[in-house]
Amino acid sequence: EGGYPGLSLNMREHHLHEPKDFDLAHHDLRAGIDHLFRHGTREVVVVSHGFSCNKLVCYQALSKDSRVHRSVLTTLGAVKAYRPDIWEQVLHLAPHMRGSALLVQGTADPEIEARERANELVAVAKGVRFEVEFMDANHHFDGRHQELADSILRWLDGPSTAAKS
Repeated sequence: EGGYPGLSLNMREHHLHEPKDFDLAHHDLRAGIDHLFRHGTREVVVVSHGFSCNKLVCYQALSKDSRVHRSVLTTLGAVKAYRPDIWEQVLHLAPHMRGSALLVQGTADPEIEARERANELVAVAKGVRFEVEFMDANHHFDGRHQELADSILRWLDGPSTAAKS
């Protein structure tokens, strides 16, 4: 959408009720990023949702890959309610993140504690220039997909537009 190349990945654990290979997920993300660069993409912006936001936050620390400079995270933090150990790992590895990120949180889902989780991440990921947005939306942004897409495209069209075709 919006003239940006894209690749959608369902990483390991996507359909599992209980995550078991969280520490290996960076390999899946790396494979997708490698694929895009091999096919001529000049800039990869990773857009994540829900549980994959945790994987994206940990990506640079676990993979040692410094090619991703912009990230989008939507619906971050619900994992704290059911796997606080993973949330602790996310906050521990977040200082390795670099670049800029758009964090969009739906505030209608009380399990996420959107503002609290956003504040926790921003406080520890000091190498990232965050833009944080809150929407009156549930976990999946039901009824707000266009508003979410518009927000992401507006942010993508900001200072760095290297990925635009």
